[in-house]
Amino acid sequence: MKKIAITLLVLQTLSTHAIADIFQIISAEQQIKAVSAVVTHHDKHIGYTNNQGIIIINHPQGQNTFTVIYMGKKTDVTLNISGNNRIQTVTIP
Repeated sequence: MKKIAITLLVLQTLSTHAIADIFQIISAEQQIKAVSAVVTHHDKHIGYTNNQGIIIINHPQGQNTFTVIYMGKKTDVTLNISGNNRIQTVTIP
């Protein structure tokens, strides 16, 4: 019984662990990559996009709402964290 409980605990932990996805953020208004955009999740700083507008987000699997702050504008975006190893494009206004 003890082994079953430990196994279930390990499986639950693995199913909710953080995994990384790669996103490229594009500004639709300027038609450019959103370089140095700030990305947050529930007011927690996640990081900045690089010189190609790319950010790697390490977060638990599933759909999450993130805030992108670029050129003084805040935009909420829903991103699906799935462990996808391809760059996913996100367009903001």
